[in-house]
Amino acid sequence: MNEDYEAITNMTNAQAAEVLENMRIRIMGGRCNGKTKLVLSYEVAIQKAIQKLKDGWIACVERLPGEQEPFSVLCCDSHGEMLIAHPFEDDASNTGYSAESDECYMYDCVAWRLLPEPYKEA
Repeated sequence: MNEDYEAITNMTNAQAAEVLENMRIRIMGGRCNGKTKLVLSYEVAIQKAIQKLKDGWIACVERLPGEQEPFSVLCCDSHGEMLIAHPFEDDASNTGYSAESDECYMYDCVAWRLLPEPYKEA
């Protein structure tokens, strides 16, 4: 089951688009019943599609990184400053969220996104 979950949560954008198309067909046919591995893949595909539409940025008010996501993400504050850190709820912040790395602290974090893949020489 853990391998299934990892495979589903690591799907590519192309795989996510294919799942969305299959979901649309199944829902229209009324064959999508119960909370199954298939439904989980739909949820992940929808989430990835939404992230892609928003260019990858996720507002902190929508959600913070989950347990299955990397601890450090790219965070952006209300002034457009960015920091690789971990966002969290913070009542002292004007936005209700801050971000912290080993060396820096960011007040007023408004959004975050996954880090891009590292550069690889061809």
